[in-house]
Amino acid sequence: MAFGENAGFLDGVSEWAGWPLGPTRVWQKPFLHHDAKYYLPNPGAAPVAIRRATEELIRAADKRFFETSYKRKRGEFLERIVARTFHEWMPSAHVFESLYYEYSRPRCCKKM
Repeated sequence: MAFGENAGFLDGVSEWAGWPLGPTRVWQKPFLHHDAKYYLPNPGAAPVAIRRATEELIRAADKRFFETSYKRKRGEFLERIVARTFHEWMPSAHVFESLYYEYSRPRCCKKM
């Protein structure tokens, strides 16, 4: 990405303009190119950009596989890693995986 390509970050949606979680091209193009050099102002954006690009390639190659198999396996993997990490952080706690529960909103709410 070159200077000016991410102008929408500041000039974009007024309520999100300049906010860290606002729309930005950094997640698609984390490297900044200037004077024949490349910079990585947000190192955390690089792995996200790689994952997103990889998933777009998979989706483009086989949308059915992406929707039916890949997304399910990705979810199972993430849940397993998070459960293992929680167990390492809190060894005496009970960590459960693949829990499903119903949630219903309150029927009425009062504004404060």
